[in-house]
Amino acid sequence: GAEGLLMLAIAFAYCYNSKGIKKNANKATKLFRMAAEQGCPEAQCQLGIRMIEGIGSRKNWNAGIKWLKKAHKGGYEPAKTYLSEYDTLFNRMLHKFIK
Repeated sequence: GAEGLLMLAIAFAYCYNSKGIKKNANKATKLFRMAAEQGCPEAQCQLGIRMIEGIGSRKNWNAGIKWLKKAHKGGYEPAKTYLSEYDTLFNRMLHKFIK
């Protein structure tokens, strides 16, 4: 299920040599997506961050924010912090272009 996919995604995202698994951003992002699509809020948050930052996928700010909002709506509290941080970053970038 989604929890198993999440654990495997975390292994590919952050482990260097745990049980033969080597760090692989692309595999991790694919697995986070699979778990996110099954409704796992933590995976939705991770996928959102990875889409915004362009880790294991092309950068996609709008899609990343949508996944973070889903994660927050699903009760994953850290997603709120990320949404706030990215909102602040977006506003700073916007002010640079306006000035």
